[in-house]
Amino acid sequence: MLKYTEEFIDGDYFRAYMYASLKEQLEEINPSGTGVEYGGSNSVIQSMMPNVHFSSPRNYPQYDICEPWPNDQYWDVSITDQVLEHVLDPIAAINNMGAHSNMTVLTVPFFMYVHNCPVDCWRMTPYMLEVLLRSAGFNHVDVRSWGNITAVQWCVETGGGRPPAGITRDMLFENIEWNDPKVPFVIWAIGRK
Repeated sequence: MLKYTEEFIDGDYFRAYMYASLKEQLEEINPSGTGVEYGGSNSVIQSMMPNVHFSSPRNYPQYDICEPWPNDQYWDVSITDQVLEHVLDPIAAINNMGAHSNMTVLTVPFFMYVHNCPVDCWRMTPYMLEVLLRSAGFNHVDVRSWGNITAVQWCVETGGGRPPAGITRDMLFENIEWNDPKVPFVIWAIGRK
């Protein structure tokens, strides 16, 4: 079991494994420098990088990550947490990250109900994320996923965030440790140059 899993379960069960894994990965990499996050996240990934100074977030949908970025903007780290499924051109978005950062952290859902914010356009497989990151200039790409059919059923039943009422803590931990690669509920990637 990931040592940080319980820390994240109360925030958003369906992202707990992903965030716990990302925390371990980022502690190992220990990025530093400047950073930017595109989207409307709760900054949970930013908190995993204490040596990165993040600029003000660029909230989605007010800030369009697909539009060309000014040439003078460059960061050591860029983040998009559960945003790429909502943009109209995820290839342009990932290319912008490749042109303007040394490292990127991306998270996307795969098996999730349609959730407009203001639109919900895409679902990407782990392989697709790897291809897009490599084509954007990230030479070292680590793509991972977590999911299982029970998590999918729970999310559809409740509309996300929390499992259905009556699920015990033991059932949560048993489910979170079950990772079926054929059912990637969430996918995350770290791309580095």
